[in-house]
Amino acid sequence: NDKFRIGTSNVEVKAIFEEIVTEVSTWSELQTAFAIGGSIKLTQDIEATSGCSSISTGNTVILDLNGYIIDGKGYVDTIITVDGYSSKLTINDSNGNREHSPAFTYTNPLTSGDVVVNGGIITGGKDPEYCAAGVFVNKGECIMNGGSIVGNIANRSSGCGVYVRQFATFTMNDGQIAGNYAAGDG
Repeated sequence: NDKFRIGTSNVEVKAIFEEIVTEVSTWSELQTAFAIGGSIKLTQDIEATSGCSSISTGNTVILDLNGYIIDGKGYVDTIITVDGYSSKLTINDSNGNREHSPAFTYTNPLTSGDVVVNGGIITGGKDPEYCAAGVFVNKGECIMNGGSIVGNIANRSSGCGVYVRQFATFTMNDGQIAGNYAAGDG
């Protein structure tokens, strides 16, 4: 509480800040929200269509998957790119037990059995030439506190689930990265 004087009266000023959360339901809304930065919450599954480009940020973004799926459908080479030395992406999933219908699965390479994935998912990145596919941390920082990065493919190079470049950092506190494929390092 700061007090200051206006004329001969003391005035007390209180500041109340509420976090603004941008709710998104389409690929273009998600791209716009990432470009602006701040807190973002999915309100439904989001799918790319032909002609879509990667979701990219050079800002600070807190993404709540909220149990929903971001699916590149093979139309985008990398689903999310973090690209800026001061950029920071935090991935959360406030509805990690949400079941999908039909069920979302991947094949476990050790058992050849299907694994059901619930909650928020980043999937469908397919890079035919270079690197990355799910989340590409080119510069800056990514912190994963929940959700799954599953079913991304880097056909000819490095990456697949998460690809972290030399001057970037990735911290995984919770969630899973599984069922991705890279022809090179990954």
